[in-house]
Amino acid sequence: MPPHQGKPAFEGTHVQIGAGLGGMKPLTQNGKVHIVEGELVLYSSHGQVIDRAPVTAVSARKAWYTMGSVAFVTLGEGRRYSVAVKVGGAYLLAGTACVLTGRAGNKRFLRALKEEQHRYADR
Repeated sequence: MPPHQGKPAFEGTHVQIGAGLGGMKPLTQNGKVHIVEGELVLYSSHGQVIDRAPVTAVSARKAWYTMGSVAFVTLGEGRRYSVAVKVGGAYLLAGTACVLTGRAGNKRFLRALKEEQHRYADR
């Protein structure tokens, strides 16, 4: 698929992405997540597409036991990922600071996803 030409509704960098039930299999430590033109795209740290799906085929929720610093995302027919979006340069922080920046990043990600889902639901 060709790259999207539009401006992303959300662009997260410094994203930790894991696969499987509970995201236990690490895929990338410094990936990206984009929501653009009604599609969610997960990228590796090398810029390769890990997975993609229309936002209308995506479900996401906060993992309660991570205090909201990780979101579980299911794409299409049940492909599960854990996504931890960090904010700014706080990627290198540890402990409480890392949880707090993860919560802010994931909150923005989940809000943008929900807005795009509402936007594309009627199409």
